[in-house]
Amino acid sequence: MRKLAVLFVAMLVASTAYAITVTVVPSAQTVVVGSVFTLDVVVTDAGSPGVEVVDVVAAFSPSDVNALGASEGGFLYQQQVGEDLLEMLLVDNSGGVMSYTVARLGPVSSTGSGTAATLTFRCMQVSAINIGVMTSLADINGNLIDIWIDLPLVVQTPEPMTLVLIASALTAAGLLARKRS
Repeated sequence: MRKLAVLFVAMLVASTAYAITVTVVPSAQTVVVGSVFTLDVVVTDAGSPGVEVVDVVAAFSPSDVNALGASEGGFLYQQQVGEDLLEMLLVDNSGGVMSYTVARLGPVSSTGSGTAATLTFRCMQVSAINIGVMTSLADINGNLIDIWIDLPLVVQTPEPMTLVLIASALTAAGLLARKRS
């Protein structure tokens, strides 16, 4: 069975004005062709003045993956649960781009750590896949913090000896079943 293994990727980014770290965390280390997987965009150590807007753009090869959607991960709600959010999602699977923006509509900015967004994809074929993620965070004053994260996904295929062993086992099982009948 061909599988797609997601490499562990954690990119640490620091700005001179902020010490915010953003990482992209895959839902699973192995993704099978046709299955759905997610990427969490996690914000860590967002200090004052906090984060008001999260904008995530993912670029991908449409023959390798299809974007299914995105959602807010709870980070913007952590200071004011129930506060209104403004969300916008644009998916262009023919062009290989998904854009997701979410903004708080309340007076209190989000600080601390949490999942800012969850991106959902479907694996379409076995190949070397690369998903680039551009994340922009904005504070209450409109200051932007731009972060680029490159998330490679690498193909794992069975080794030739594994295929030989599987074929041998199936042949032996067939011969035993034939002798018994």
